[in-house]
Amino acid sequence: MGATSKTRTIESDMRKKALLPFILLSTLLGSCFRVSPTGPRESLEATKWNTKKLAPGLSLKQHHFMNYEGHPQFMAFLEVDPRKISLRLVKAKGLQRTSALAKKAKALAAVNGGYFRKDGTAVGSLVIKGKDLGLRALKMATALSFSKGPKGTPMVISISGGRAKKAQVQAQQWILAAGPRLLEKGRVRIDKGFAHAPHRHPRTAAGITAKGKLLLLVVDGRNPKSHGLTCPELASLMKKLGCVSAINLDGGGSTTLYALGVGKTGVVNHPSDNHLFDEAGERRVGNALLLFKRKP
Repeated sequence: MGATSKTRTIESDMRKKALLPFILLSTLLGSCFRVSPTGPRESLEATKWNTKKLAPGLSLKQHHFMNYEGHPQFMAFLEVDPRKISLRLVKAKGLQRTSALAKKAKALAAVNGGYFRKDGTAVGSLVIKGKDLGLRALKMATALSFSKGPKGTPMVISISGGRAKKAQVQAQQWILAAGPRLLEKGRVRIDKGFAHAPHRHPRTAAGITAKGKLLLLVVDGRNPKSHGLTCPELASLMKKLGCVSAINLDGGGSTTLYALGVGKTGVVNHPSDNHLFDEAGERRVGNALLLFKRKP
């Protein structure tokens, strides 16, 4: 009995020693993500955004904050005039990168879309030209929707169980379920049921301003150079940018903003899947939101 106990103790010590490098690595990575920002806090209102006009009605703005509310953050967003720019949802064949989907369709710009399964099937409504290709998702109560014509201002709408109603599909034709909701009528309103909401992650969001413009925003995360946002922080940011309604789209490693002619690949931000702060860490996704010049 004594020999057996001693053997167990030795095996336990060996397991602990084997795990030690991983524990130290986890501690080191954790401390990296908590690196203190440098310099004074930067005001969003005073930010000089690096702005590039991609087309009439479509501009790209980006800035790397060294200290945004106590954290380094890289942010970029598309400012879209729906009267001049048309929107289109696209489903990947299995899983494809947002940039690849945009390039194939010859889009001006794109962001990743909603949640999806490993086979690429959308979790929640993915309505493309009036056909819903998504699955039910009980916790989803919000979606981004838009219609084909220039008078069809994008909207953040309420849905049930992740599915748009038949009347909503007929009225809008293009619907992307996601969540949580961030803003409603200018006030912060965050849907419950999303476990990732209180934690810092890379984020993608869509918001509508009081003048009917669409903002498509990405914030990098999981890196010492950009820590990412919680959903309450994301809601506050979208409100400061002038949005009156907003929704969180899929984030994490999926977060990608593509713009034609920007850089070597068109990927504007620094997707996190390769754990490097470059454009090469883009994750393959199940769907994306593409932008095009509206035909006369």
